[in-house]
Parts: sequence; C-alpha cells; structure tokens
Amino acid sequence: DDEEEEEDAAAAEGEADGEEDGVEEEEKTLTVLCDLCGKARILYGPETESDALSGQWDCSMLSRIESCEKPDDEVTAIVGEFYASAFARIGLVKRLDLTRAVPFELRNVARQASTSTVTAAVTASSSSSSADNNDDTPARSASDSSGVDSHLVSEDDAFWWIAEARMYETEELMMSILEDTDIMDALRETAKVATLKDLADITDLKKLMKTVNQRLDASKGLDVDQVTAWQTEARERMESEVWLKDWDFDDQQDTKRHCNVEQ
Repeated sequence: DDEEEEEDAAAAEGEADGEEDGVEEEEKTLTVLCDLCGKARILYGPETESDALSGQWDCSMLSRIESCEKPDDEVTAIVGEFYASAFARIGLVKRLDLTRAVPFELRNVARQASTSTVTAAVTASSSSSSADNNDDTPARSASDSSGVDSHLVSEDDAFWWIAEARMYETEELMMSILEDTDIMDALRETAKVATLKDLADITDLKKLMKTVNQRLDASKGLDVDQVTAWQTEARERMESEVWLKDWDFDDQQDTKRHCNVEQ
C-alpha cells in the first residue's frame, strides 16, 4: 500500500509539473517517399521508429494505408483526400505537381469531381427512395448526399491551394540549399530572404553578411564564397521551375498568413 501511495504521489507530482510548464510535447513526424509510387507519406509517433525505414520502404508497410492507391499525404494535407484523388487522376500526384497548376483549371477539375460525386449520390438516393416507395421522404441535398458541395471550390480556393504547395516546396528547397535552420531563419527575419528568388537577387553581399552574422553564432557566420555558392544553386533550381523565378518573400509571407502557418 505504501508503494502504491508513493507511485500515486509521484504521478500526481508529474502531472502538476506538466500543467505548470503548460507545454505539450509535439508528436514526432517524419515524411518519407514510397520506393514504388514516389508518393509522400507522413509518419506519426511510433511509425517514425520503424526498423523498416532503414531499407527499401513502400506504402504497404504502413498499416493504415497498405497500398499505393491512397493519394499523396502532402497533397492531401493541402486539399483533402477527395480532391487529392481527383487531381491525381489528371496527373497532379505530388505537391510539386500542384505548384505548377493553374487556378481556374484546378477549380474546374475540383468542381467536376464534386458534381460527379453529388450526381451519383443523388441518383443512388433517389433509386433507393423509389424502391422503398417512400414518397414522404424529403429530397436530399447535394451536401447531404455526398458530403461534397459542388459550389464550394472557387478560383480563389484553387489559388491558395497552389500557393500553399509553393510555400512548402520553397521551404524544402531553401533548406536543401542552406542546410541550417538558424541560417534560414536569420536570412528571413533580418534580410527578408525567404525564397530562391530572394537569394538569387542579393547584390550587396557584404551588407547581407553584416546584418545576418549579428544574429548568428560565430561558428555559423556567412562568407562571400558561401553565399555566392548558394546563389548559384538557387539560380540553377529556378531554371527547372518557372514559378520560382517570381515567388518572393512577400508571396511566402502572405501565404503563411493566409494558411495560419507560424511565421
């Protein structure tokens, strides 16, 4: 009994400490690519510790997905599974594909998919009602029948889907070039350098280094050769993706605000 009382007391103390800190530990996540379909899969908590990740990995190894049929997790995180599946059918499989889309075309595909689903659901509902000979049953609306509103997706919605995809792709590209979150944050916060275009457009390297280096530890201080190499890589990446040539700091920050992403 004494041992149980001590354990309860210790548990209560731990809970009190947690409440006092007011900080909840975030669940660990890890994004991996399927070696078969190339789609991104976002792993959570214990999934990130799987031994299978050390070798070839595919969607079938993730019990909640089990196959490559499910749409890409990164696209789903932006547009939802229904529209991610619809876009995949026209070749917009990955988040990078979404960055290249045109808003009005994306809107049209989304509306067509919604309308088809609603029509099928209403037809099925009507057939069922007729079979039951229940004339008193109210007609079901499009949203009641399928959970999808055919008028929900606007060109503005499509624009922000594309913008959000570009925001995340830009962050990944910048990290692949800079390879350091502290440097990435310092460039953004002190020099408004948040995209490949911003990086490539820097002209006064000495001024940049003076400003940014005040924010960084001495061990991470920038030098001319380093920044020049980054600029060269940024320009090379921009040649392969046209939208990167126009995507700048303001675009990145506006999208973060719209999507409520922490700045």
